[in-house]
Amino acid sequence: MEENDIYSISAINNLIDKKISYCDDFKKIKIRGEITNFNGSYNSGHYYFSLKDKNSSISCVMFKLSTKSLDFEPKNGVDVVASGEVSFYKVRGNLQFRVRKMQEAGLGDLYIAFEKLKKKLDKEGLFKDKKAIPQYPKKIGVITSASGKAIKDIVNNIEKRWPAEIIVWNTTVQGANSTRSITKNIALANKTDVDVIIVGRGGGSTQDLWDFNKEEIVRSIANSKKPVITAIGHSTDKTLSDMASDKVAATPTKAAELVVPNKVELNEKLKNIETRLNDLINSKLDNLTHKLNISKNNKTLKDHLSKYKNHQTNLVLLKTTAEKSLNQLIQSNELQLDNFNNSYILNNPDYILNKKVGKITLFKNELDNNISNCLLEYENKLNLHFKNLKSMNFIESFELKKIL
Repeated sequence: MEENDIYSISAINNLIDKKISYCDDFKKIKIRGEITNFNGSYNSGHYYFSLKDKNSSISCVMFKLSTKSLDFEPKNGVDVVASGEVSFYKVRGNLQFRVRKMQEAGLGDLYIAFEKLKKKLDKEGLFKDKKAIPQYPKKIGVITSASGKAIKDIVNNIEKRWPAEIIVWNTTVQGANSTRSITKNIALANKTDVDVIIVGRGGGSTQDLWDFNKEEIVRSIANSKKPVITAIGHSTDKTLSDMASDKVAATPTKAAELVVPNKVELNEKLKNIETRLNDLINSKLDNLTHKLNISKNNKTLKDHLSKYKNHQTNLVLLKTTAEKSLNQLIQSNELQLDNFNNSYILNNPDYILNKKVGKITLFKNELDNNISNCLLEYENKLNLHFKNLKSMNFIESFELKKIL
């Protein structure tokens, strides 16, 4: 290679491939590591995964023909010894380890720690009680990196689907400060009036997502008073944070679909319901109208209706006659009652006695008047005779003074 030579991408990739292919140091070697990012392609039958130790990782591929020799089921966290060679995938420029054989060496340290913490938290009941996600949230809290792709997917999809207010807490989701940043922002979100919280990030390897298996973050999600939806990545295995959350979304986009309804779909449903109700009402009305028309033309019903009208006329006539008779009876009884009352008054002993007493009183008064008048008349006559006698000086001889 000359210093000023310019290579195409294909040319440099071919050169790298040749160097690796001809180097015996990269052939028939064994490596040990823990399986992560395992993906068994069901269509092709090939296995794609990574092997890692404490400091590094390498991409691996095991083609279908080689997978048939496996006596165990590969999965994340399993410690294995893989035999094969280093190869270079020229199309993408990726260095990878092509696995020919693979044996289980034991569970990896991370997997053991994961299972231990999982059992501990499960025993405490952190994965059991799930809070309901509000159907029509007004305010949504999002805990993720403000500069990542995840926040764009979440915000754009929520705004398309539903008119909700979105509050974003810029969060470190990977690295040394991620645990403190995530737990702090979950606590802050719980102090606001948001209806639901989304904790999310874009996809990544098992190592990238491992912070979400840390106990502090898992407890923070489980103890949240607000319902939490996790949208942590595309990993086939759930993290402990997923198990502690109230709802799990495979991607940030799915989280947006879970947290809010689709207003377009909702409007369509409402229109369909309205249409069905109108159809049902019209159908009922048509049915009742049809029955009514049949009833109108029904001879039996007409006869019954005619009989009913005749009965009604007779009842009205009877009512009128009864009212007239009743009024006459009342008037007759009232007249008899008045006669009886008058007769009772006239023949009442008290009435007769009072009448007699009145007559006697009248007679007494007349008698008293007559006596008084007679006495007055005699007194006047005597006075007159007295005067005459006095004038004749006979008063002393007849002792009229004594008489007087």
